[in-house]
Amino acid sequence: MIALCFMAVLAALAGLATVGLALGPLSAAASTALLAAPAFGAVSLASGLAAAVVAMRRYG
Repeated sequence: MIALCFMAVLAALAGLATVGLALGPLSAAASTALLAAPAFGAVSLASGLAAAVVAMRRYG
């Protein structure tokens, strides 16, 4: 469960970094960053939900 939570937080931070890169002064990589940000968000959402399911089954 800790690994899933770590992966969720890491993916969320990576998504935030890619959005910052897309909006920043380096606009050459903006299209790639704009495509990668939703992928990081999906990974963060999926791993966060999986961690919640594991926690509910373990403690609920």
